Amino acid sequence: MTRSDSSRLDRIEAMLETLTGAIEGLREGLAEVRKLTISNARAIEASREDFSQSRKQWQRDRDLIYQTMSDLANSQATLYQAQANYYN
Repeated sequence: MTRSDSSRLDRIEAMLETLTGAIEGLREGLAEVRKLTISNARAIEASREDFSQSRKQWQRDRDLIYQTMSDLANSQATLYQAQANYYN
């Protein structure tokens, strides 16, 4: 092996070490991205569940309001009918 071959081999080994370090950094970064993705998926699922519960509660409240309005209208009709009967 000549000196230039040895120097070239040293440069190739240095580049391989650099690439190996970069690949390891990418692996660590990918592992962190996976953790964040899983965490975000859990947060999204929890938000979806919370929204679903809020929507169900809103629908129950809306139905209760409509029922109360209906009861009020019926009560007013009964009152007006009683007043009409009284005056007749």
